[in-house]
Amino acid sequence: MFDIPKILAYKKETENKIRWEVKVDGTLFELYIPKWRIPDPAPESILIRIFLANDNIETKDQYTPDEIKQDPKLRNQSIYSELKRISEHTKTIRFDPIGDPNPNNLEIGSPYIPKSILPSEHIEKLYIVVEWK
Repeated sequence: MFDIPKILAYKKETENKIRWEVKVDGTLFELYIPKWRIPDPAPESILIRIFLANDNIETKDQYTPDEIKQDPKLRNQSIYSELKRISEHTKTIRFDPIGDPNPNNLEIGSPYIPKSILPSEHIEKLYIVVEWK
């Protein structure tokens, strides 16, 4: 099992998303999350856990903006997202969330994960879990 938890600090707010970030071995690890999926008030930090696709982790439901609108308490639930590898960069690998084909319904943005925290540069799928601090 591969699980290296990282605490990301609140950094920036855009019109529709909030970004948390942490430096990992000199490389910036950022995660954007749409505002509709963030608890109110937004936490100052979040805990990120990354698992390999073949790890047996307990996955949870994924929510849509409509479901959150109907039950705002769901915003407090952790985010469980399956990710697929999209591209490799100098110090990071980009992964996109797998799920709803409508990008406005995805619970997280596409993270660029530092290679230094991955057990291999040849990983095709991951799970990321976001826990609110």
